[in-house]
Amino acid sequence: MAALSVYFDRSADTGIRVVAGYVSTPEHWQNFQEEWLKWLARPQYRVPYFHMKEFAHSLGAYKDGWKGQPRKRREFLVGLINITKSNTFHSFRASVRSDDFRRFIKIRHMERLFGNEFTLCARACCRDVRKWAGANFPTNPIEYVFECGDEGKGKLVEIMERDGFKTPIFRPKMPSPADLQGIFTPFQAADFLAWEVRKSLGQVESEPGAQWDDVRQSFKELSSGLGSWSHHPEQMLEETAQLHLGDPAVRLPTDN
Repeated sequence: MAALSVYFDRSADTGIRVVAGYVSTPEHWQNFQEEWLKWLARPQYRVPYFHMKEFAHSLGAYKDGWKGQPRKRREFLVGLINITKSNTFHSFRASVRSDDFRRFIKIRHMERLFGNEFTLCARACCRDVRKWAGANFPTNPIEYVFECGDEGKGKLVEIMERDGFKTPIFRPKMPSPADLQGIFTPFQAADFLAWEVRKSLGQVESEPGAQWDDVRQSFKELSSGLGSWSHHPEQMLEETAQLHLGDPAVRLPTDN
């Protein structure tokens, strides 16, 4: 029985928090990593890793030879998107505006239910993974993989174990000297997806009259495949709380 591994990353700027990631099998992830690294190493690119923030602003590994090169940039992203689509089964995204979350978390018991913005979005993604896997891979075990440097991982472990999920795994986002064969590139694909969700959501919410047809082309390319997205505006947070409370796997602690 093949295991399923879901790799998540988060994006957290400009008042919007996002967790996003992809699910596949370890065998598919190995193939993904080989194709991803070969694409990054192509002569016209020659970059050691993909980081969307650096790419978007032509910084770091993308400082030289990338700014003002729309065709090169577009072809580069298309290649990464195609590699991702051919090696993954489904994508998962969850998002919340910080202002909405801060108002809602003041309600009694809500902090105990949600934790913080990161754990809210991570828990929502894992809930959607569990629902999707139950319909498509009901007997396959699931690994939930997060970056080992993520803040709040202790709270995430607490919430996931409380709610009946397998304990999340934390792995490095870059190659580890102790494990040079380890899988790390799925975090880079998840970073791409989380960045695009945040930027697109910010565009639609901040620009009067903006429509989904107007959002970033790369986001539309990423969204053309199979995926789940749970956004949590203020008016839906209470509904989300009821959904979590109605989940038989959720075991909230009782008041003393």
